[in-house]
Amino acid sequence: MPVIKNMESIGGLWVIMFYVSCMFFVTKIRIYKTIIYPILTYGSETWILNKKEEKQLIVFENKILRKIFGPINEDNVWRKRHNYEIRELYKEPDIIAELKSRRLRWLGHILRKKGRLNSKFME
Repeated sequence: MPVIKNMESIGGLWVIMFYVSCMFFVTKIRIYKTIIYPILTYGSETWILNKKEEKQLIVFENKILRKIFGPINEDNVWRKRHNYEIRELYKEPDIIAELKSRRLRWLGHILRKKGRLNSKFME
């Protein structure tokens, strides 16, 4: 399954990025968007995902974002952020919505390419 293979390839970067406390969360978000996200979604235009795999991707993304934004201190008690709090802070569509958008964009390229091939053979 390509999803699991891509997740495993992140390995060492995970430790450096998420356990170094002196790095600002803006920098961590930038690293996530430029390095981890492209590795995770490489070739996703051709994937056929079932509900289990979609859930794995969402859980993985939430896990990363939860590490980036860190816990909340409420009344001197630390707790993890909830998923809706993470989404409010991140302000980007979730990974599944992005994958569906990429798949539609890829379909448009394929349909345009087929149109060009048919017009060449008609001449």
